[in-house]
Amino acid sequence: MRKIAIILQISLLLFFTFSFSNAEEKIRIGVSTVLTGDAATYGIDIKNVLQFANDKIANGKYELIFEDDRCTGKDSVAIAHRFVNVLNLKYVIGFACSSTVLSTANIYEKAGVLTMITVASAAEIANAGDYIFRTWPSDDKAALKLYEEAASKFKKIGIISEETDYAQAFLNSFLSANNDKKIEIINDNYLPETNDFRTLILKMKNENVDALFINSQSEASFLNVLQQVKSVAWEVQILSAYWSGTSAVLGKAAGLVENNIFVDLPSPEEALTEEGKKLFAEFKDKYGGLKSVDLIFGTAFEAFRALHMAIESGQETRKFLYQQKFNGVFGNWNFDENGEIKGLNFLMKEIKDGKPTRIS
Repeated sequence: MRKIAIILQISLLLFFTFSFSNAEEKIRIGVSTVLTGDAATYGIDIKNVLQFANDKIANGKYELIFEDDRCTGKDSVAIAHRFVNVLNLKYVIGFACSSTVLSTANIYEKAGVLTMITVASAAEIANAGDYIFRTWPSDDKAALKLYEEAASKFKKIGIISEETDYAQAFLNSFLSANNDKKIEIINDNYLPETNDFRTLILKMKNENVDALFINSQSEASFLNVLQQVKSVAWEVQILSAYWSGTSAVLGKAAGLVENNIFVDLPSPEEALTEEGKKLFAEFKDKYGGLKSVDLIFGTAFEAFRALHMAIESGQETRKFLYQQKFNGVFGNWNFDENGEIKGLNFLMKEIKDGKPTRIS
């Protein structure tokens, strides 16, 4: 009897030792994204997709350590130092805001931390470093697409731009596309804390611009400007990037964005494979859908897939990512020599009857 008891004790000890060992073997991945404030819809969407991908692709193999970077350089730098110097992480993913990438890329690059960007889109990120990879196309491509559409329809355009890394980078790409001065552009900026835009709006109205490009950092800022445009009884064609067609904006102000022209990524219906659509439906059943841009499902899911495959490959992860061809939820894609996604392109859309409709 005593012998049986000893055997049971040893068995239980081995069981718990094995269990704890397995728990300790979970690979930790840092997630830096915005979870509070005006841009939180993007960060929460990223968080939900990464959790879903961890379950579906890796069977929960990874411990995802979420930190709220508040879409600011200051907070993201503090998080980067914690991830690198305190937690000694080798992998980081997330990043809804360009400022959080541009503020921390040198920290992650110097430490050799593989960094996967799911949404941040400023053109400068392409040159951020050899350990920096991105599954969202660069804004220079989006700005060129929007410019070409605008230049084909309007002679004089007003631009109101927020003073953030993302919005200013988009503005610079848009202005660069107009090197031949094909259209006249009237440009002005505003600080992120601005709430009263009437002076800027009336300036643009007095300039008799044919269209107004609201170049904001977030949906909240975009809606604030748009509501004040309508409040001065100015019927002007509105241009934007992304915000006109997001679920949050359409849910709050579909009437305000009717006829808006904007550049965007393809909808899930346009971009996802049949398998991708099934996964997206499963995600929506579990998390209730996305609050920001629907294709974040694809870009965040594929970023996680690429990172998981690189870790599992047994190869040097950076080299693996540069060489690998992926077949994912939006078909075939890969990273170019700058770690930028190839295989996902921008479209022009217009809001018709409260819904985004592709125009080119």
